Amino acid sequence: MDRFTRVQVEAAMMARMQAASKRKWLDDKPLESPKRIGTQHHGIASAANGHLDMYEIPTYNHSKPEVEEPSGPSFFHRAAQICAWTPLLAALFCKGVANGLDGQHGQWVPLANLAAAGIAVLLFLASIVLGIIALCGMSEHGQEGILWRSVRGIVMGIAMLWLMGTGFVHGWQTAMQNRKAVAAITQASQEVREETKKDFNRDQKITVESAQPKLDKMKNALDGAAKDGSPETALLANASKAYLEKLQGLMNDYAATAKMLQSPPVLDMNGVDRQEQLQGKRKIVENFLAANEKFMAFVTKGDKAYRDELVRFKVPAATVEATLKGYRSTASERNFMLIKIRETDQRIGTAMLGMLDVLDANWGGWKYNKEKRNPLFSDASALEKYNDYFKEIKSAAAEQKQLQTQLVNMPELASNK
Repeated sequence: MDRFTRVQVEAAMMARMQAASKRKWLDDKPLESPKRIGTQHHGIASAANGHLDMYEIPTYNHSKPEVEEPSGPSFFHRAAQICAWTPLLAALFCKGVANGLDGQHGQWVPLANLAAAGIAVLLFLASIVLGIIALCGMSEHGQEGILWRSVRGIVMGIAMLWLMGTGFVHGWQTAMQNRKAVAAITQASQEVREETKKDFNRDQKITVESAQPKLDKMKNALDGAAKDGSPETALLANASKAYLEKLQGLMNDYAATAKMLQSPPVLDMNGVDRQEQLQGKRKIVENFLAANEKFMAFVTKGDKAYRDELVRFKVPAATVEATLKGYRSTASERNFMLIKIRETDQRIGTAMLGMLDVLDANWGGWKYNKEKRNPLFSDASALEKYNDYFKEIKSAAAEQKQLQTQLVNMPELASNK
């Protein structure tokens, strides 16, 4: 065997050994695709033919196969979803703000309501815009999940904007009506204050008779407010008028009894020649004190009396509380002064009864002096008691004048506070 032949034999044997080793490796290796198996057998066949190409031996791909994941909702689907829910959320927001502000009466309340309405308008407009954008995507993504949601959101947004616009117009008209009514009441109140102060400066006293025309002027202004204002303003005006009418009735009774004290003067003893006449005078004073007591009791409980009228006319509870708060802020000090004035009348009436009691207890021990226009007592102690009561009347009358001066110059009566 020559050298060339020996080399061929050794190469063939090496090829067989490699082929046997490759078969064993394939038997131990997991099955692969036919393409790979075919490639491997091609390599084995090449090795068997003595032409093994190591680069033809396949390698196993250990990487995980790629799986295509489904894509999420498109922008247009999301826009349709937001469009459908935004009007409902805006309506719930407005309802929550309204419930939270219910019963609040601060100056910030209108601003809070206005801010809430502005936010709601922006949300409704955003819903409409998003709905239109979502509808534009139907050509690419189809109608499912877009059409119905977008149409619902757009319709709800337009409907809510229409309702808010209608409410705004109605509220504006109502506000204009109420402003006109309030202006008329304010003007009447200002005129009453000026006339009251003018009468006091002229007569140096406030009389019930002079107050009657002023009360009538206020009642006429309230009638105008009830006619020109909103339904709620009409209820409030009618309740306020009923309150003034009750007050005016008590003032009329007081004025009538006070007039009887002076015409003729109850302490004028001219022509009193029977003891029974003193009892008649006493009855006049008692009637005056009773009327004054009722007048004072009404003013003392003015807050309750006003509330009763507001409730009787079915004024809304929130308006009742707001009205009473304003009433207290302007009427508390004024009513306090009126009560003090009524107390001076009570002192005057009580002193008059004391003087009549002295005259009655000393019947026959005094006689009327027409020149001095006073009774002359024979008993010094009776005269002293009589004069003490008379001094009490003068003291109470002086205090009453001082209180009336303070009343007409109070800030509540001199300004529109």
